[in-house]
Amino acid sequence: MAESRVIIGTLVSCQRNLVAGCLASNVPIFEGANFVGRNNLNVSDKRVSRKHISLQASFDGSAEVVVEGPNPIIFRCGGQRKKLSSQEKAKLDDGDIIELIPGRYMFKYVKAGTEHASSSKIDSSVLKIEKRQCDGETSVIKRKRQADEYEFSSSTLQVSS
Repeated sequence: MAESRVIIGTLVSCQRNLVAGCLASNVPIFEGANFVGRNNLNVSDKRVSRKHISLQASFDGSAEVVVEGPNPIIFRCGGQRKKLSSQEKAKLDDGDIIELIPGRYMFKYVKAGTEHASSSKIDSSVLKIEKRQCDGETSVIKRKRQADEYEFSSSTLQVSS
């Protein structure tokens, strides 16, 4: 006899502006262990691991998220934005947002039975601040990568001279 699994909630995909959209498919979250990553998302970005995060969902609708992949995630809860690195954990509750890659692949956690899964929006002033923060983080990462590449190519030229 097949065992039936109880859906505790859903990770609702969000576009860049955090309005529910069709960036990737919604992910049902069942009671117990759940893995989310390239294995069950329509994402080809190799920065997203096959099992990027795990969610241990409880019958009350709460869940604990653990970063399983090597790349950090961004966890947003109650206006707070927190970076979680590999093997770090956080308690996920209704309305919390996970960015699998900072600024990309955003999902909002919605407990089963709540009504705001597809039509909820977040205060636009918060979005503007977080977009600036995200864009700033991206620029810093790009500049560091360019500096590292320049340093590597300079040292390679010196060695070959």
